[in-house]
Amino acid sequence: MKLTSTQRTQVVNELIHNSRYPLESSCIELLKVIYPEIIDSKTLGHFEKEGVDAYTYNVELEEYLIAFQFKGFEVMQFGESQKKQCIKSINSFAKTDKEFQEYYLISNLPISNKDLRKEIESEIADKIVPKTKKAQLLDVNQFVKLLLELYNKIVFEKIESYNHKVINLYQKTVDQKFYYENIPFKYSLTKSSNNPKTYLFDKSFKGLTKQINYSKWHFIISEFGFGKTSLVQNLISEFKTSGIECIYIPVSSLSSEGLAGTTKISKEIAELIFEMEMDFNNRLSSKLFFSLIKKALTSTKKMVLIFDGLDEHNFSYKLTGLKHIFSSLMDITAPIFITMRKEFWEERQEDIKLTLKKPDKNISIIELTEWFDNNIMEFLELYQKTEAKSEKLEWFKNVVKEKNYKNHFGDIPKRPLFLKMLLKDLKEDNSATNNISILYHNYFIEKLKIDITGYSGETSRPLNLDGGIVTQANSIIKLLRTISSKMIIVENDEVTLKEFINEKDISYIIESTQINDILEILMHSVLMPFGSKDINGFRLKFAHKSYQEYFIAMFIYDEIFVKSNSDLNENNSYPKTVTDFLKSILVSKKINSSELKNKSNWKILRV
Repeated sequence: MKLTSTQRTQVVNELIHNSRYPLESSCIELLKVIYPEIIDSKTLGHFEKEGVDAYTYNVELEEYLIAFQFKGFEVMQFGESQKKQCIKSINSFAKTDKEFQEYYLISNLPISNKDLRKEIESEIADKIVPKTKKAQLLDVNQFVKLLLELYNKIVFEKIESYNHKVINLYQKTVDQKFYYENIPFKYSLTKSSNNPKTYLFDKSFKGLTKQINYSKWHFIISEFGFGKTSLVQNLISEFKTSGIECIYIPVSSLSSEGLAGTTKISKEIAELIFEMEMDFNNRLSSKLFFSLIKKALTSTKKMVLIFDGLDEHNFSYKLTGLKHIFSSLMDITAPIFITMRKEFWEERQEDIKLTLKKPDKNISIIELTEWFDNNIMEFLELYQKTEAKSEKLEWFKNVVKEKNYKNHFGDIPKRPLFLKMLLKDLKEDNSATNNISILYHNYFIEKLKIDITGYSGETSRPLNLDGGIVTQANSIIKLLRTISSKMIIVENDEVTLKEFINEKDISYIIESTQINDILEILMHSVLMPFGSKDINGFRLKFAHKSYQEYFIAMFIYDEIFVKSNSDLNENNSYPKTVTDFLKSILVSKKINSSELKNKSNWKILRV
């Protein structure tokens, strides 16, 4: 990527206006990024007679590598006097008995006079070249050009290093040893397909390489646990192979201030990539790196920005937060991939679309969807290749083949997050796999941990509850038990379950907690919006019916065995799926038959 002439001129002008010592400091600061081991000669008193202002040295090999002489002239035009001073410096360096591999004489002025330049270069050729492998005169324009070439290379190296670090942390956290590509998804709202990685790559790559109209905004949505992060991370290698760089940014790693403008977001991305705080006001190196990052994002045709987890940043929940975020991204010309939870998209999609120019033509939306048996089997085949042989895994494979997994595990294997948890428990022969209520409880806790802390352990979705993870989990579980109980319908002693409940009908329940609003519940539970928001708020349903049944079973257990509520009608006939959960809860709580029969309404359990 190249800077504009204006951006280059700004750097050149700053160097031109530096005289001797300020020039030395500025050049050493700029070169230190490229040569971290560079030594300022005056701090050690080395090479004073030879006029070497800075140098690099290989400690292990005890070799001098590169010598730098900086000429900071106070005049504004390079003339005869400046030429003589350069030649004097060359003669001083020629007297050194140290052997350097490279030598650079750097002027803070442009040298446009060809005759003056020729005389200096002739002196270098006669007196310096025989002593070094490379010797060169660089005026300010040539110096800045060389810096930009080297800085540009460093920027891409840092981007790759940063991506690698963040992705490795995620893969280590989730124990991801492979990526399964053939996952189901929807595009254009209703069309179904498999392998979203290939779909997204093809859709954006054609636009980048053939200069045809392409979607700038790519939204990847799903309920929790479908692998949005894994998908976009695996896109990076696909683009890299085709010569397109990606900058992968977990949105939660940015500050709220950094999301308030293209300049600010470019600066924060620069600091993330270089893993250091940059002084963009006083340090030329910081200014150069920032300019190169911003240039990459706002003008290159060989760059992609990945914004992972829009819903994981507190700023996204502010009244005008999304408007600021998308305004900040508006000047970025690179395709932008943005992931978020489906429930967040359902509530805020109109706000997002209002901030975009011509949204219908510029956006692409895909939704990762429920897995089928063949997806589970293909994933299991890959999983077994990375693990030692296990009778439990073979047993599970047969369960899936015979379409019996729902009898054992409900809907748990339908998405990769829970599937990986289940396979890990099976591999370790965890006794919890024998009790479905314990499985549902454990996996809900694991999900909540991810919701709150993210995969790096440093991120956070807003959750206004006191206490640690366990305390917060218990509060959420209690809330979901209560909500599920409001979805019970009884007619002639026959119990059925509502498919959904209106947000308005449970607002009083939420208001009795510390939680701010319904979105906090949606982001930290297994409730999700169903359809569009209306005067009654969202229509809400459980992401899986089995979780609804589980929480109703928890509610009944709590009423009978904790609160000793005798008002529950023992003649009510609950669905078998609910009573199955109740039975497994009794086993997990070690409730024996005599304890059970001491309860006046124990027959409700049909055991």
